[in-house]
Amino acid sequence: MPLASPPFLRDSTKRLVSTPLCLKLKKTIIAPEWEQHLSAAGLLDIEALTTREFEWFEEPNYRMGGWSAVTRLCLNSEVAEDKQVVLFLKVQENHCYRTIQNGMRKRLSYEREMDAFEGLKDTGLLPDLLLFAKWRKGRDVGSIVITRALDGFVGLREWLTDVQLTNPNPDEKVRQVMASVGEAARVMHATGWAHFSFEPQHIFIGAEQAGSYPIRLIDLERARRPYRSKIFVTEDLSRLLRKSDRFFSREQKLQFLLDYFQTDTFSPKQLKWVKEVEQRGSLKSTVVDA
Repeated sequence: MPLASPPFLRDSTKRLVSTPLCLKLKKTIIAPEWEQHLSAAGLLDIEALTTREFEWFEEPNYRMGGWSAVTRLCLNSEVAEDKQVVLFLKVQENHCYRTIQNGMRKRLSYEREMDAFEGLKDTGLLPDLLLFAKWRKGRDVGSIVITRALDGFVGLREWLTDVQLTNPNPDEKVRQVMASVGEAARVMHATGWAHFSFEPQHIFIGAEQAGSYPIRLIDLERARRPYRSKIFVTEDLSRLLRKSDRFFSREQKLQFLLDYFQTDTFSPKQLKWVKEVEQRGSLKSTVVDA
């Protein structure tokens, strides 16, 4: 049963009754090959979406002066599950950030995600973007992002848990998948972008292809272009390793960093960065080295 809309949406609805406010689209990006499908599903009527009640996949998160939430939609639920087209719709209102780089102006966090989509569009690391829309209604500003579900991919945490439970000697497979994750991070970083929320729940693993694995990244709301090269390591890689204590030994974590740097021995600069990662507690582990 659909849940009630968040208070910000309900308040907007009430104002529409007494004092009609006009929704003004400020920016719209639509994947041409999806326009007809989105229109048939009512997903191009942005004003209707701002007051629509959803059953949330991720409950509304109230912070940064507003809220954001995620819902999962199926365009053809009447067909067999393996033929269904599943989308994720992310919606937010007044969910803004400020940085020195943007002159401390309020900016929706999904706008920053769209900057990252543009910067990473040629890497093959992101879900298919079907729609982005930004609107203003009175004093409220909001946006919607629709992406296609990552069919055939599983979250990194789920993948690691499964391989450790089902494989008596998982170390080689774990190193292979983490080498692929390191390669994905290296490709992303080569564009000048860092994820800044590079955690297992935001990293998805596809089916093995000759010893390597396709990688997809989600939730780039915090992504940015660091001004110092070490931040790629001390933020993204350090965060991933810190959030993976129960999966990797210290030795495996160090091997992941060697694979990321594509080296057998850390250079003096790399070793300095690794020490900073260690100072953040990211090389600690609950796994005992063999």
